[in-house]
Amino acid sequence: MKTVVRSFRRVCASGVALAALLLPLACGDAAGTSSPVPDGPVLPAEQVRAVVDAYVRAFAAKDRALYVSLFADGGTVEDPIGSPPVAGREALGAFFDAATAAGPLTLELAPDGVRVAGNHVAFAFTLHLDGGPLPLVLPVIDTFDLDPDGRIRAMRAYWSPADFRPATG
Repeated sequence: MKTVVRSFRRVCASGVALAALLLPLACGDAAGTSSPVPDGPVLPAEQVRAVVDAYVRAFAAKDRALYVSLFADGGTVEDPIGSPPVAGREALGAFFDAATAAGPLTLELAPDGVRVAGNHVAFAFTLHLDGGPLPLVLPVIDTFDLDPDGRIRAMRAYWSPADFRPATG
């Protein structure tokens, strides 16, 4: 029995047991059933990461056409999560125009803040808003659900107005 307990402690210390417990949750539900199979091939992680980079570039360049091109037909934006989804290319363009009209803004990806899982990605960034009398920062986490062509089917942004802070420095 002591040998079993020591072995279990070594496994727990290595993180293997935690990974074994969390893996079914990451790949499906708590019962360990698998997630639905994507409706096409799983995209290479580099391709998924490139969508994130293009998204950041679109805001940096205020490039409406690039932003809208990243979305699949019928793609949606829920920003912040819980707000009514924005759908359709016209509405996505209008959303982008409104987001960039407030003045200069920058999306600064968090170091090592991009997580790819199949055709899904979550990424943390800080939004720097430099328009207005007081520059502000907002920590955000965005998620994308991508179609087999690498276009955004659904974008969800996790933030709250209470998260805005005055910029320092």
